[in-house]
Amino acid sequence: MRSFLEMRSGLEFEEDGADKQNRLAAYNPFGNLARLHAGGLSAVEGQLAVLPQNRDGFSYQNVNTAVLGRLLSEVYRQPLHDILAQKIWQPAGAAEAFWLRHGEASEVTAYCCLFATPRDWIGVGRFLMENGSRAEPFLRDDLWQEFFGSGLGRQDLVDGSYGLHVRHNILDRQGQALQGPFTYMMGQGGQIVYIMPEKDLVVVRFGEQHSLLHSTLYSAWNSLTAGNVSAQ
Repeated sequence: MRSFLEMRSGLEFEEDGADKQNRLAAYNPFGNLARLHAGGLSAVEGQLAVLPQNRDGFSYQNVNTAVLGRLLSEVYRQPLHDILAQKIWQPAGAAEAFWLRHGEASEVTAYCCLFATPRDWIGVGRFLMENGSRAEPFLRDDLWQEFFGSGLGRQDLVDGSYGLHVRHNILDRQGQALQGPFTYMMGQGGQIVYIMPEKDLVVVRFGEQHSLLHSTLYSAWNSLTAGNVSAQ
């Protein structure tokens, strides 16, 4: 299960899985990924195979998340969208989210795409940052610490690290008031949820284009410290 969470399962499924740009350039409308998009995990189960020589090597592939979604549904004996609502969305005080489906009667697409407002993503970010509540933690403390990148070295953060289905990086630009590691989730259109537990900071960025990874955080922090916006 951990190998799927870290994109190190060794599945041989998507071409050039570790290089997103090359994969998109060589996209095959009749390949495994297209069939996963069109028919869900059930449409490609017969083609899933783990190559032992690929185990432990990082390769970002949507199918890893699809497998995890199916696993959660089997363990909890509930549809994935109901699990999300009960475990995260409702406790975070967020409104209903809309998840892409392969059809009205089909399961949701675990790896893409979850549609919600920036306000709700802020609530979800704070829920994760605070690990639920003291009365009802969302994760065991050791897992929560790992989720936010504890144990990662500075160079891991500088290079950019992928953890338990979230990414980690570090703010280290000279002359900036905000410094330190952060965890983030990135949407397909450049939407980002930034989380910095040490600063009690959650920043959500929506826009029509991708932005430089660090710039949004620097800008948000400078606005906060200048008293221009309320803290979230």
